Amino acid sequence: MKVAILGRGVAGGALVAALSDAGYELDVFATAASDGEAVSAGRGEYSVKDIAAFQPGQYTWVINAMPAGVVVEAPANGVLLDLSGQAGTRWWNDETPAPGEVVRLLPPAQMVALRVLQALGTERILSADLTALSPVSRLGKSGVERLAKETAKMLNGQGKDEGDIAFDLSVQGGTADGIAELSGLMPYQLSWGDIVVPTFHGMALRVTALGNQNWGDDAAERLASVGFSVVDDLSLNTIQQASETKQVTGIVTQGPRVSLTVGFDAIAQLNQSVLELLDRPL
Repeated sequence: MKVAILGRGVAGGALVAALSDAGYELDVFATAASDGEAVSAGRGEYSVKDIAAFQPGQYTWVINAMPAGVVVEAPANGVLLDLSGQAGTRWWNDETPAPGEVVRLLPPAQMVALRVLQALGTERILSADLTALSPVSRLGKSGVERLAKETAKMLNGQGKDEGDIAFDLSVQGGTADGIAELSGLMPYQLSWGDIVVPTFHGMALRVTALGNQNWGDDAAERLASVGFSVVDDLSLNTIQQASETKQVTGIVTQGPRVSLTVGFDAIAQLNQSVLELLDRPL
């Protein structure tokens, strides 16, 4: 099975390492400026190819991790996994895609939110407020580089300019339409907020759900049964030590309302979802 990864940002770079470690045969494509550049990742070293030379028919899987708006053709006998936000393609929901199909993955925070709602039982949920606290890697490689530069500037006494993300919060737009589509809930039942915090890594999700009946003591058991780890508190250190887990803390039930916080590594969750998808026989 041959896989093409398009893009060398945060997501693309992480996927090259993860798929290399998993033993996939890879080609890496990026803009002409990176043509011929050597990339060491996972088990191998790859020579980056110019995106202009990309031929989809040579691959079973094509992963588009290029910036939003870059349209890529799906291979006739393979599948295009679009991570760029391309509209008009369906969300992946555990089923095996067909050759020639284009599928999208929910962003890691929304995928975790979907799993929380499914674990609690979507049939019991009247409404849910979902807020992601995202690191600057949510903005891509440029976001990480920007935070590093602005932090160094401020620590060197050069002050803070308007619009700087260092030592500040940035509220990003977004909808929960994909979560609604995959969960069977209606969009008006869900609210979504995404706040970028000035950290490089680590991610948290705050969930508050209103049910059609009182929540009992089974909320933690429901989450644990589908792979969430219930912990007393969250820290970046604990998330990094177990990057493939989703850790839940602060579960509070008050009659029909339940609230909780999930900590996770967004890149690890993305890698895990992609590996699960690529493991499906076409």
